Amino acid sequence: MQEAEGKVVAVLGGDGSFAGIITPETVGELLMLDSLRPDADRPLWR
Repeated sequence: MQEAEGKVVAVLGGDGSFAGIITPETVGELLMLDSLRPDADRPLWR
């Protein structure tokens, strides 16, 4: 496994179960993908 070079935040589901992680890199990727959407005024996560 690679070492993360920044902060990592755990994401929990509504029931408290582990759902994944968020890193600065994944936030950047989400912002990039969101900017490519034709309906960019709608949040990516909905």
